[in-house]
Amino acid sequence: MAGTFGLKQPPLYVSIQKILNKYPDGQIFKEIIQNADDAGATAVHFYLDSRKHGTDYLVEPKLATFQGPALLAYNDAVFTDDDWQSIQRMQQSSKVKDPFKVGKFGIGFNSVYHITDLPTIMSGSKLAYLEPHEEIWKKETVSVREKRVSSQVYTIDKLREILTALREEARDILLFLRSVTVVEVHEISDGGDCTELLRVSSVFEGSQLQLRSEFHQQLRAAFERFSYDIVHPIERTVQFKVNVEDFIDPVNSSESEWLVASRVGSPSSEVHRIAKALMALPWVGVALESTESTAIGGRVFCVLPMPSEVSCHLPVHVNATFSLNDERRELKWAGVERKNDPSADWNGLIIEHLLPPCYAGLLLGHVKELFTVEDDSSDWPILVESEGVVYTDNDFLRRYIGVPEAESYKLVNKRIPPQMARLLRLKPLSEFLDIAEDAFEDIGQHEPLTVRLKNILKDYKDGLTIIKELLQNADDAGATEVNICYDARNHRVNPGSLLFPGMASCHGPALVVHNNAMFTQEDFKNITKLAGATKEGKALKIGKFGVGFCSVYHMTDVPSFISNNFLYIFDPTLACLKDDIKNPAQPGKKVTHSTSIVINSQQLAPYQGLFGFQKGCQYEGTMFRFPFRTTPSDLSSNMYNSHTVKQIFEGIQNKSSELLLFLQSVKCIKVHEINDVKTGLPVHISSNFAVTNNRTGLWTSDDRSTNIIREVQWNESLMKTVIPKAYFGMLASLKQMSLSSQVKEYLFYKLWPLGENLTIHNPWKLMIDALYQNIQQSDLFFSTCANEWLALSKGRFLSPDGNRLRKCCEVVNPKAQFAGLFDEEEGLFPIKEFHEKPLVSKAMEILGIVSSHISMELLKERARTVAFTNECEPKDGGCGRVSYAARNILRIRDMPTPREVVEHFVNVISVYSSQSTHNESMVKVMDNTVRLIYSFLENALSQQKSTEMKKKGKDHSCKVDISQLLTLPCIWTGRRFVRCERVAMEWKSDTGPCLYKVPDRHNVQLWKELQIKPKFSIIDFIRALQEISEEHCSEMVSDAHKKVLLDIVSELVDLDIPKEHPIIMLPDKNFVMHDASSLAFNDAQWLPPDKEIDYVNHKLVTRDLAQKLGVRMVRSKVVDTHRSSKPFESQKFGQREKLTTRIQGILKDYPFDVTILKELLQNADDAKASKMIYRVPALLVWNDSVFSETDIEGIQKLGIGTKPSDADTIGQYGIGFNSVYHLTDCPSFISAGNLCVFDPHCKFSPGSSIKHPGGRFKVSKGFWSDFPDMIPAYLQCNVEGGSECREILGGSLFRFPLRHTRELVDASEIVCENEESKKVFEGVLTASRMQEYLHKWAPQMKQSMYFLNHVTELKFFVISQYGGNHLRLEHHYRVGIDDLAAAYRKEIHQKLKSFNVAQGAEPFVTKYQLTLTEMGSGKEMKEKWLIQQGVGDIHNKQQEWKYIARVKPRHGIAVPLEPATDPYTFRGRVFCFLPLPLDCNLPVHIHGHFILHSNRRGLWTASEGGDTDSKHQWNTALLKAIASSYAQLLLTIKADYKIEGGVVNSKDVRKYYLTFPSWTAPRVKSKSDAESPEVGATQRAAGISVVQRQASTGPQEHATPQGCTSLKTASFAKSEQITNTNSY
Repeated sequence: MAGTFGLKQPPLYVSIQKILNKYPDGQIFKEIIQNADDAGATAVHFYLDSRKHGTDYLVEPKLATFQGPALLAYNDAVFTDDDWQSIQRMQQSSKVKDPFKVGKFGIGFNSVYHITDLPTIMSGSKLAYLEPHEEIWKKETVSVREKRVSSQVYTIDKLREILTALREEARDILLFLRSVTVVEVHEISDGGDCTELLRVSSVFEGSQLQLRSEFHQQLRAAFERFSYDIVHPIERTVQFKVNVEDFIDPVNSSESEWLVASRVGSPSSEVHRIAKALMALPWVGVALESTESTAIGGRVFCVLPMPSEVSCHLPVHVNATFSLNDERRELKWAGVERKNDPSADWNGLIIEHLLPPCYAGLLLGHVKELFTVEDDSSDWPILVESEGVVYTDNDFLRRYIGVPEAESYKLVNKRIPPQMARLLRLKPLSEFLDIAEDAFEDIGQHEPLTVRLKNILKDYKDGLTIIKELLQNADDAGATEVNICYDARNHRVNPGSLLFPGMASCHGPALVVHNNAMFTQEDFKNITKLAGATKEGKALKIGKFGVGFCSVYHMTDVPSFISNNFLYIFDPTLACLKDDIKNPAQPGKKVTHSTSIVINSQQLAPYQGLFGFQKGCQYEGTMFRFPFRTTPSDLSSNMYNSHTVKQIFEGIQNKSSELLLFLQSVKCIKVHEINDVKTGLPVHISSNFAVTNNRTGLWTSDDRSTNIIREVQWNESLMKTVIPKAYFGMLASLKQMSLSSQVKEYLFYKLWPLGENLTIHNPWKLMIDALYQNIQQSDLFFSTCANEWLALSKGRFLSPDGNRLRKCCEVVNPKAQFAGLFDEEEGLFPIKEFHEKPLVSKAMEILGIVSSHISMELLKERARTVAFTNECEPKDGGCGRVSYAARNILRIRDMPTPREVVEHFVNVISVYSSQSTHNESMVKVMDNTVRLIYSFLENALSQQKSTEMKKKGKDHSCKVDISQLLTLPCIWTGRRFVRCERVAMEWKSDTGPCLYKVPDRHNVQLWKELQIKPKFSIIDFIRALQEISEEHCSEMVSDAHKKVLLDIVSELVDLDIPKEHPIIMLPDKNFVMHDASSLAFNDAQWLPPDKEIDYVNHKLVTRDLAQKLGVRMVRSKVVDTHRSSKPFESQKFGQREKLTTRIQGILKDYPFDVTILKELLQNADDAKASKMIYRVPALLVWNDSVFSETDIEGIQKLGIGTKPSDADTIGQYGIGFNSVYHLTDCPSFISAGNLCVFDPHCKFSPGSSIKHPGGRFKVSKGFWSDFPDMIPAYLQCNVEGGSECREILGGSLFRFPLRHTRELVDASEIVCENEESKKVFEGVLTASRMQEYLHKWAPQMKQSMYFLNHVTELKFFVISQYGGNHLRLEHHYRVGIDDLAAAYRKEIHQKLKSFNVAQGAEPFVTKYQLTLTEMGSGKEMKEKWLIQQGVGDIHNKQQEWKYIARVKPRHGIAVPLEPATDPYTFRGRVFCFLPLPLDCNLPVHIHGHFILHSNRRGLWTASEGGDTDSKHQWNTALLKAIASSYAQLLLTIKADYKIEGGVVNSKDVRKYYLTFPSWTAPRVKSKSDAESPEVGATQRAAGISVVQRQASTGPQEHATPQGCTSLKTASFAKSEQITNTNSY
């Protein structure tokens, strides 16, 4: 099953909001200036425009809102097409790749949204609006705009405040700009008058401006020539003035003169490497104010000044192309969190390599070489010329050696550090005193503890590694049990109650690890020794406390533990114990925890009660506590939380068997979790609650979010039903246990919950209310008077006078409003002391005490207690008019209250909903009634809002509470009531079913109070589908529901499905609802329908939507039936590494050339294939070997493979094979009944995932019948014109579908963005182009067959279509060897397997001939070669070959025999089984099992690893062995050349000498001149005199590898021995 996955773009305004959070509004002016400078502008003008413009004639009426005051920003550069494109790409600027531009329109420009919702740009002939809310140009009207990029209101006055920051930085802002020389700020009044507020300008005198312009021109020219590799720095210093005219406050006006030095380039290769990676020029600058007598506070610039808190602490300003954080307010520096981050390393290189020479150059060239020196005769520094000024950093020399007046040197002022002095070319004092400058320098190894720990952490991963280290330490200590506990509690303590107040911050959540062994004194010594090998001499000890334990610093800065009588605390950063540590070299504390002072403190609160620990007692075990780091520290930036711990716990669960497997003592590991949620109930309660995201509480109605209504309702439902019932059952069970004496002295009331004891009232109070409702009718109350269990409802309450017993419903609450109608003497009130108890009071309310309502019967009864009434006034003995109190009791009002209306509405809903049928008249009456109620509540809520606004929200007495309706079906749909969550402001139907639109949109306040959502969410739709399913119970849905289904499904298309969601129900083809995961989508309609499969309704659900909703694809199901069933094979197949990026990196090393075919040939040879066939248009490669399980496993391991241990193999599947990704995104192969598919994009093979990016399937007749279109793709059918296809049924067939369309190339994440790939893929790789490449590459493959172990035949075919498939042979190469040569070749392999490097095996060489035949176009061309292969150095048998494990020193030489080669054009090549792109400049090919670069294009040399590098040593020794073999070959082939009559045949001699390295034979006389004195003299010289052969002047196609020169030298030496000892 597959689903869509990927990052989803948030709304545009949300993205801008996030940017604004990073960019303060004070940066607006600077960002606009920077963008103008990037565009090449020279002047920038700002206008604070207070005017309001007309709104009648606009291109869009909605623009009227934006015709008011505004900020205008002008520059004199015109937008280019790239600028227009760039400004539309938020956070994707086209300037990223332009090193001459600083900013990114896509990010910094967005700071303008602080002040506007509609930035407008006019440049050239274009006017553009940027409108992130996407409302103005839409046709529909938006009545309420809640989405805003910013809620801040900006006025012209507010802009003046922002302008203050610009005014404060005015004198510095132009210093490092590259084109802008003027910045002006103006204000336009309401009437149109323009006033200048600020003007900043840079003034260049003479040729200074020209110098700056030339510098930029020179730099661009250098970049075009050298790119980022500018080795010879370009430098220029310019002098200019900066004038600031502040018209707001003229006091701030100033004039300053500056020297600004700029420097670009560096000889450092590291600088060049990172510059290319970041596309940043190594550009630095220094600005020195030449008119100021006092030093300025140097600031850091990245063209524009950084915030003032980013200081360089120098007397100059410093500018560079620094790497900045996202908000451009801080520099990135290397640290744990930026390990291997080139942008952080870049800043370090700027400081160390680029800035010092620029700074020194400014001082040397433009400060007239004047320095301050020290002089005892003056309290002030003396300024002298640099001649004779010296420096020293030795205080002893400075104080005691003194400076005689006769000496011609002066000490430079000590404020100039030695490093700067050296850059300024000052001489050290040691040259004058004839001593070493460092004669008195302090020495000694030192390293801060935090640095040491950080370095240790680099070697120890966090997460499960920490647990492993602690398990190991527990095992070494002899523990048998380990407990791992996540303690989520917050032990909030007053720092004053702690022994160490700084430890208060460590009392929060932590990881606790306990074991049942006690710490020994030796253990304590071990744990305090960093990296000490304290357990090294103990065979039964696994680890070293000093190192492994330090892995805990990944999660904590202050680990502590308790064992025996001691508490140990470590604080290497001194963040908590700083005030309590006397010796910083020992940053920790050891405390006896059983002392009274510790017991009475709160220091041990986190430990108390955990794993048997009690204050004051010796602890029989060891308990570690690691409080989680809450902010980054000097040790680490990792911050653990519940999610991180959960991952660790999952790791423990998954690796549990492995963790215990080899431990010696530990037999049990337990995992625990402690939460900090307390209810105040006398019992613990567990249920499947809806908990908050951080799992620290339950969702309640106190949480006002509209997204958790269902969660709240769920918890409240549990509180009212399930939990009270379970609680009641527990009480009933305990009563029975008490009666059967299973529980003695059962005090029932202690388990009855009290509301006053609740620490969290909501929602637990609901549970208490419901519980007492259950209790009152059951005999769970034990009456001591009656000595029996009674129901509370049967109880009687004693009157205050003690004379009467009354039922609860006959007792009056003395706090009721109508209590004045009763007299105490009547005995109707409960006993005061008894009723005031909360439990009794609550119970009596439940049992019906007269409290909130008085019945009419009781009211009449009260009236009868009045002796007489009449209409006379009281003074006349009558009752008078009914008083306000009486009216209040009788509830006589002019208008009902909102509460009464709500209660009445609740009754209406209850009555109507209880009736199963309703006639039309009743529906009509209900419709009118509900509309009146809605109208009343809307008016009440509107009045309440108006009152609150007038009283500024301080008066809550008139609060209209309709929260009761939130849990009821209170929305009238015309025929029925539904719940609020089923209603939205926008929906397609107001009549349902399942989902509804509000009946009247005008009741705005009412719908808001009822939390009616604007639109339905994905969860709403899923639950509606569930409701439809439940209502129809496996029956066909009704026609009305079909319409709703159609509406819901149409909405699901554009919505994202959350990772965790309820079960999704969908209709099948018969409109019966099913779980989506049980349905199938028929995407293989060529297959006959399966009666046992429920197909999703194709009319409603598309394939893409079906996949998104979890519907199984029929094709995937069929594919699954063909997946391998063996235990090993059942594992999903695919390269196990994050692939697309990794493969892209590999392809950068592997060019798009014949290398691809060579790698496939190499793999076939390693698989012991003898034949190999290439076919196009899709590239198919077949060989006659079968993949073993080891091969299949190895080809999946990217960069590892399984072949290095096999001496009979050449390569490593893991690297070279991946060169095929130059051609394809989805390689596959068939071998041994398996189809294996690689799918690094995880989008082609069914079931592919990031973890398993591919698939492996069993191939059978059923497979091909299920997927018939795959038959011709894998040549499983007859192909016209050849019988070779029958061979395909055996062996291994690779298929590489070409990226034959532009869409495939653009969609690929693997295609490299380098010049070579762009050249290859400027068009697409069609079949015809692939055929052209094969024609070009095939002849080069011929040479690849000299030194292969097994492959003897190569064929290249093209399959074309002429009304059917037609197979055409294009190239054919075959290696032929006779029986003797075959025996020699077999002997080589046998000796090779027995050759043991470690035991000093005997070296050997063997030679044989082979014939290479090329067939094609009816012709045959043959070549004969003499091949000599061997192992080891036959002339140096003592040579050790231990440099490289599992590699044997194989080598070989190939000598051309027929046809004869031209010695002046033949180029010997270097082979490592296959030809390398290297020339050896020898008349033979040489081969060796060399150590190569990963791309197989060059030998590993000393430049990579130094002369002592084992790989370089191996290659050097192997070249010497080849020289020995070469010399031996020359000696043995001598016998092949005949001597006739004692005279050498000149033709044979020349041929023989042509095999010598870089030499050619001299002219030899014929038989007729045999007696010539010259020949005799030559022969008597015991050898043939030789002359050096002229080097070929032809073009060099290949490089000569370093090391081949030594090979020729060795070959010369050995061949000279041969010629000097021959009998020629």
